Amino acid sequence: MNEKENFACYNKSSFDTPLITVDAALFTYQDGHLKILLVERSNQMSLAFDHLQIINTAHDRLIQKALYSIIPAYALPKKFTLPELQQVHEVIISKPLQKKSFRRRIEQADLLIDTGEKRTGRGRPATPNTMHVNSRRHTFVRNLEL
Repeated sequence: MNEKENFACYNKSSFDTPLITVDAALFTYQDGHLKILLVERSNQMSLAFDHLQIINTAHDRLIQKALYSIIPAYALPKKFTLPELQQVHEVIISKPLQKKSFRRRIEQADLLIDTGEKRTGRGRPATPNTMHVNSRRHTFVRNLEL
C-alpha cells in the first residue's frame, strides 16, 4: 500500500493508542506494529528554521530514555503484554533485544501489574499488564546495550 492509499484508509477510532503527530507524519501502534502514516506533502516542503534538528534531537533523546527507563511503555495501550513492550523498545532503539534478558529486567523492577487476564491468539496465551503508578520515575541501574 502506498502513502496516499494508507492515509486514505486511516481511521483513528480503529487504533488503541492516541495518535502522535510529528510535522508531516502520523505515528500509532496497532497489532504489535508501529504504524507510520505519512501525510501527503508537496515536493517543495521543507521544515522551517531548526525543526528538523529539533525532531532529530527528540528522537535521539527517546532512544536514550528507552535504554534506561520504561518510558516506551506509555506508547502502548493501557493493557499490553511483555512481548509488545519489548517490540516497542526494539522499534525505538532499532535493535533486537534478548527476550529472556528483557523479561527479567522488567520483572525484577516490579513495574507492571498482572491483570489476571489471558489473551488468546496464535501460540501460548499472553498475559496483559498495566503500569504501576510510580513506574514513570523508575530508572534501571544498567542501560540496555546498543
